[in-house]
Amino acid sequence: LQTGPKSISQYFELLRRRRALVARWRAWMDRENIDILLAPVAPVPAFRHGDSRELTPCFGTTFWANLLQCPAGVAPWTTVLPNECTYETRHTDRWARAAARTMEGAAGLPVGVQVLTRPFHDETCVEALRALDAARPRGESSTDSAAP
Repeated sequence: LQTGPKSISQYFELLRRRRALVARWRAWMDRENIDILLAPVAPVPAFRHGDSRELTPCFGTTFWANLLQCPAGVAPWTTVLPNECTYETRHTDRWARAAARTMEGAAGLPVGVQVLTRPFHDETCVEALRALDAARPRGESSTDSAAP
């Protein structure tokens, strides 16, 4: 999929393709009897100001909700522990370097979980977020211990 200006016919073709994808998504949810889907928000916690250019692609899982017209929300679940503040990889590209910078000093930053529900089932999404909040672990590894 290329970015940039589109003719009206190209735009309508993209809309047609999106509708087909949404229909396939809904059929899959129906076939598998899925009402709620939990997904990571990102593979890293909140990133430093200025790193969004490199790390925005990490949030690809959050783009699906808009594309598929699904209600979605994010709930805090835990926080980064002091012994989790490294990013180890064999890669040395700018994304790996930005992820490594993000993990330095990340102790206490919240880590969330994303909730997606069936299209037009907004109330189910809100109920799921409330249930996650009620079930969320509290204590040293929770958002209650986040650093100021």
